[in-house]
Amino acid sequence: MYEIFSKSLRKFVEDSSIKLPRFQRKASWDPKKRFELALSIFKNYPLGASILSREADDNKNLTEWLLDGRQRRDTMKDIYESPDCLYVWGKKYLPIKKGDNLATINETFWNKVADFIEEEKPDDPSKVQKDSGLEEKGEQGASDTNSDEKSLNNIENNETETSDGFRIQANDLNNSDEEQLGTLLTLLKISFSYCKDKDISGLTYFFDFKDDLSGKAFFGDLYSDDKRHVNCAKLREFLRKYKSINIDKYSNLNVFIEYLDQRYNWKDDSSKAKLTSFLTSSWKDQQLKIIDCFDSIDKMFLSRKIAIIETHDITPTDSQKIFNLINTGGTKLTASEILSAKPKWNKEIKAPGTILSNSIEKLYDNLELGNVSAEKTVIWDIPAACTYFFDKEGDESGFDLFFRLSDDDVANRITIGFKLMSGFFTDGVKKDNIDNLSKVIDWNNYEDSVMKIKSFFDSFIHNPYLSVIKSWGKCLSDVLSDGPTMNLLFLLYRSWKELGEPTGFSSKEREIFDKNVFIQLDNSFYGYLSNQWKGSSDSTISRNIVDFDNRIGRDSSGLFIAMPEDSWKTLLSTLFSKNLLNGKLISKGSLAPLIYYYNCLKGLKGVGFSQPGEIDHIIPQSAWFKVSLDDKDAIQNNAFNLALLPKDANASKNNDTLAGISSNQTIASTCEEYEEIKINDFGKYSSTSSYLDLKNYREKLYMDAFTTKRNQILKS
Repeated sequence: MYEIFSKSLRKFVEDSSIKLPRFQRKASWDPKKRFELALSIFKNYPLGASILSREADDNKNLTEWLLDGRQRRDTMKDIYESPDCLYVWGKKYLPIKKGDNLATINETFWNKVADFIEEEKPDDPSKVQKDSGLEEKGEQGASDTNSDEKSLNNIENNETETSDGFRIQANDLNNSDEEQLGTLLTLLKISFSYCKDKDISGLTYFFDFKDDLSGKAFFGDLYSDDKRHVNCAKLREFLRKYKSINIDKYSNLNVFIEYLDQRYNWKDDSSKAKLTSFLTSSWKDQQLKIIDCFDSIDKMFLSRKIAIIETHDITPTDSQKIFNLINTGGTKLTASEILSAKPKWNKEIKAPGTILSNSIEKLYDNLELGNVSAEKTVIWDIPAACTYFFDKEGDESGFDLFFRLSDDDVANRITIGFKLMSGFFTDGVKKDNIDNLSKVIDWNNYEDSVMKIKSFFDSFIHNPYLSVIKSWGKCLSDVLSDGPTMNLLFLLYRSWKELGEPTGFSSKEREIFDKNVFIQLDNSFYGYLSNQWKGSSDSTISRNIVDFDNRIGRDSSGLFIAMPEDSWKTLLSTLFSKNLLNGKLISKGSLAPLIYYYNCLKGLKGVGFSQPGEIDHIIPQSAWFKVSLDDKDAIQNNAFNLALLPKDANASKNNDTLAGISSNQTIASTCEEYEEIKINDFGKYSSTSSYLDLKNYREKLYMDAFTTKRNQILKS
């Protein structure tokens, strides 16, 4: 099922057999996390565990998918390939400020290290500080660099000075792990002291030889594409190669000059002499020190280990459970992440048409992975990208009546997309259902299936009840959560197909379907308010799909059986008479779904997304502070005292009573419309002393809506 072993950091970051799934969480580590991982590497602390899934395709070819550890691996890879990243992170972590000098950086660094390893800070940092090799002299920073003399004469060889004035070797004070922290500090100080601008650190500045060398090979080996700056990753490879060829004599300056001479072109006859002269004065304190620091990193990456947990031959459910047990307290692995590492989900299928293809491209744009693209469409792409297709930007869509998802909320979009496709085509949305989705769809004609679902969503565009919710700046899942919303969609999709996929407005089948929409909305709101969705929504959804398939809950014409009126009457009666919902006192916010559904029944529309709905307390909350009533919190949060108002109107009313805003005609008219109280009666319903009058008045409105109005809709 799984095994645990270790890999060297070098093998971990260089292993080309490790693949990223098509979906992993975006890289989200900030400089603090990245620099603290660097500290752990240099300090030789444990580096956590990464999870690989070893999968074989139909041809028995093995691939290792990185399920967890992408950000850790990316950070390690940056350190290994381009160590100037350490300065970028360190600047923010320590922090290093523009006016700092080397002594400040030295002290800040060791204090931060002490914080990181939770050591007590010494009164005199110099007693334990291992000087990185840079001895301060005057004000430091980019302005200290002399462009004609790239020299750092004050770098000592791992020495520090105690408060008594004695200079001693760092290795006389600390073990090799501490020396490696000194190497890190050396890199930071060189970077800080000799950076020309914010994009160039001293690590590359000291190897900028373009004034003396030229040619395609020279610029290709060392420089960025613009040929202006030395590229740190290229410099790393250049120096590795130089040292490997000259392993026993790399520290000899003449060997380095000869190495350059054999490979590159001098700009003119005097260039070699000029560069030789410069390097003679700077080699030991600058270039050679950088070579040795880079070499220390290479040695660390060979010796340091990371734990690998490799799963194989297990189900997605087991894989997800193992991950979540290991990653307690971290971000849970989603089913769609697991599936993106399964060979059967990575099978190539025919390319879709333009609209669906654009949706897949949008998915990958928002994934920002860089390792994969939408050039070849695989099975996983379709459920992963389907929500972009269902709510295509610029088109009127029924999808946004149920879900409102931003383009960059990619993880949520993928999860919902997989669950929707699973619920539409299998018996539910459990992990095994989702895994089986790859088998039940005809992938030679998958576009027809996706188009059919879009047509189903678009059949709701003019639904009067869902439109009320949308007019208040909400969608159904905002009000009821994802589980009940998906359950409604899966049952209605089956009903829609059973009725012949009606799209018109006047057919008998369409009339039955429209009534089924209302009945399922009614059932969903009642179920949510009566706690029927407490527990596993996945199990409830599966059970309801099975009931549908067994023709439970609807008549011979395909019409769903509506919930008895008495169920609503009992819920409301208990609510108003005892201030109880599901046996518990009403709490703030618990009745929001009821308020929205009441507005649906009454046809009380808001003004749209520009003014989303907010729940107003008719007798304001501030008026209840000094009231000595039992259960006053439940009373003030009961439905009779709540109403939806557009955002600006609610802000204008604020903590005023109705009587207090009666002179403001605009706000008064808005409250009269949505709180259903005549302006002339505002005074009657403004005091806590008359809350029973408000309760009696608005209880009748609710009872009428959930009996007379509801019955009219059911019989229409």
